[in-house]
Amino acid sequence: VPATTGTQLEVYYDAKDLTTMPSTVTDLSPNSNGGSVTGATLDSTDGIDSFKFNGSSQYVTGTHGLTTGSDPVHTISLWLNAVETTDFDYVVQLGQGGTSHQQSAIMFKDNKISHAHWGSGVLSDVTIATNVWYHVVAVFTGGNGSDLSKHKIFINGEDGGIGPFPGSSDGAVVLTGTQLTLGRNNNQGGTPGNYFNGSIANFRVYSKALNADQVKELYDYQKDYFLGSKSQV
Repeated sequence: VPATTGTQLEVYYDAKDLTTMPSTVTDLSPNSNGGSVTGATLDSTDGIDSFKFNGSSQYVTGTHGLTTGSDPVHTISLWLNAVETTDFDYVVQLGQGGTSHQQSAIMFKDNKISHAHWGSGVLSDVTIATNVWYHVVAVFTGGNGSDLSKHKIFINGEDGGIGPFPGSSDGAVVLTGTQLTLGRNNNQGGTPGNYFNGSIANFRVYSKALNADQVKELYDYQKDYFLGSKSQV
């Protein structure tokens, strides 16, 4: 079981072993960054417990626990199962939207995973199928949000490759705002939207850049739970 103390783990939400959907998701890290639930439900399809979002009105809001400002070195890790992979649908957002380079988000583009910063970002090489569980990890080592050398995206414990996000512009990431949002774009500069249709589980935020071995440890921890016999293929 991956450690939850002494690891710079800032947020940890997991639906495993829940029997009802709480009004506030408990932060299982040593911190108190719980998430307030708006409409999201508990799903146990195929015996896999997850937080389910309907793609139109459901989300969770909490606090990401990272230090705001320039060069926000961090890692976002989660399992996801997407009903849709519509362009710009947000799985998670750290910080505010609406201002260039002031957030950290995992979203979809061209049926692939993007790690984006509102105007800059990168795009994985791996195509994501719908109704399939994937372990997704986005690592950012700080600096320019469109610099490929500053990013890593891992899919199911393996390097998912990256290329530039279409139309991405150069700019240093300055994380603004402490809000964490699962299931939609918060967009403090406008109307929230781009809702995620699917399920999220074992969501973690670290205030450090995980290496490949640490990412593999997180994947191995629950690969049989999410993938069953397919995890051996």
